[in-house]
Amino acid sequence: MGDEPRYLREYARELKCAGERQFRRRFPHPVLVCVSIVGEIKDEPRWRRRTLPIEGENEYVPMQSILHRVWSVKLGDTRSDSLIVVGQDASCDVVIPEYTISRQHCAFTADPSAPREIKDIGSLNGTKVDDTLLALERSIRIRSGSTVLMGRMKFMYYNVTGLLRRLDHV
Repeated sequence: MGDEPRYLREYARELKCAGERQFRRRFPHPVLVCVSIVGEIKDEPRWRRRTLPIEGENEYVPMQSILHRVWSVKLGDTRSDSLIVVGQDASCDVVIPEYTISRQHCAFTADPSAPREIKDIGSLNGTKVDDTLLALERSIRIRSGSTVLMGRMKFMYYNVTGLLRRLDHV
């Protein structure tokens, strides 16, 4: 079965080939799926660009290379922390190479036996779950099917069951 899939269509192929039971065993972790870019970049000198407004989602600009890209929300191989860190930095568990996402942007709780939570860990451009802008270091519960806005990138968060439902439409 090779490397882990990167895009929704590759996950759909894996499901078709392996069947649901084997798929659940192979991919037990929740995922983030990139669905769009939102907001707009102001025409300011690069040195003045500090934040990106994320209030409005009226600007929808898909990016072909990242659209439908899937990131598994799990601890990295060398970490044994209680948080799954998401950001640009290579030391993060989930690395997303996007300049509006901070080096260490947000974190998910890692305990699979408890309800999953997310918190902003000091990002510059903010983290928004559904319609809630996260306050620094305050955790909220996240559910499968929630939207997560990090910087200008909009993701859908799915547990395995939610991902299987999503793959029905690929």
